[in-house]
Amino acid sequence: MAQLAGWAAYDAGNYEGARGHYMTALAASRAAEDTALEGNSLAFLAYLEWTVGGSSLIRFATAAYEALGSGTAPVVRALLADRLAWQHATGGNGREADYALGVAEEAIHEHSDERGPDWAYWVDLDEIAIMTGRCWSELHRALRAIPALEDALARYDDTGPGTRRCTCRGWQRRTWTRERSST
Repeated sequence: MAQLAGWAAYDAGNYEGARGHYMTALAASRAAEDTALEGNSLAFLAYLEWTVGGSSLIRFATAAYEALGSGTAPVVRALLADRLAWQHATGGNGREADYALGVAEEAIHEHSDERGPDWAYWVDLDEIAIMTGRCWSELHRALRAIPALEDALARYDDTGPGTRRCTCRGWQRRTWTRERSST
């Protein structure tokens, strides 16, 4: 619940409130010895740091992935590697972003009898493709960004999930605009 409250505060622009909720979620996940929730709490803190221009974003994102236990569901490993890739991309660390994207891709393809936690229901191959495109766009690598975004878009028709379709198209436009203005 604290993570959801933190996300709501974050979306409302109440960053200090979000930080408090994320820290509560982190403490609760550690008390419960739930490494997946611990990692997710740290990843939320990384996003918050990115938003407010903090300097701990990569440290939080790395700690998020490193917090995971050996029995963590592949979908959670994919999500946290995906978030680590984003933090590296926004920091201009292309090699590290590429590595984390590879880890996310590998994890999302891993077969597991464990479905993963309910809070990770939305993490799938399309989410990884979208984040891959976003990362390469952020790194000004259009030739790598566009195919990843087009791959995700190809699986959506006009009746599919609107948010993801809009996200893909938005990043696609941003990438093309940036590419055209740099030539």
